Amino acid sequence: MIKKKTEAQDEKIHKVYNLIGVYENDIWELRNCGFKYIQSIMPDNPAIYKEIDFCDIKNEVIKKELKYFIFNRLINFKGIYNTLRQNFLCPVRWLIKYLEINSENIKTLSKIDKSFEDNYKKFLLQSNVNITYRKN
Repeated sequence: MIKKKTEAQDEKIHKVYNLIGVYENDIWELRNCGFKYIQSIMPDNPAIYKEIDFCDIKNEVIKKELKYFIFNRLINFKGIYNTLRQNFLCPVRWLIKYLEINSENIKTLSKIDKSFEDNYKKFLLQSNVNITYRKN
C-alpha cells in the first residue's frame, strides 16, 4: 500500500527543495530540525553527531541535492539514535568531506557513475574508514 503524502509533508518538501526557512541553513541542528521523531531520539548529552554541516560544500547544486536527499532520509527514518548515527550521520560526514576535496570534478550528484563510486571507496580506504557492510 502506498502512503499518501500529507499537505504538511508536501510543504516540508517544498521548503527543503527550495531551501526555505531552516533548510536554507548550512548547519542543521538535529535537536531542532522540525522532525519530531528525530528530535525525540537525540541524546540529551552532547553528541558528536548532533548536526549535519553543509558549510564545506562549495557547489550550490550539490549542496541542494544533498540537502534534499538527507531531508528525505530523515523524514522517513524510524529507528534508534545509534542506527541513525552509524548508518547515516557518520557516512554523510565522509561524503561531505569527499565532495569538498573533489568539488571541481563533481558538478551534480544526479550524474555520478561507477568511477565516482570507485574513487569514493579509495578515499574512504585511504582515510581508514571501514567500507564493509556490517549488520547491527
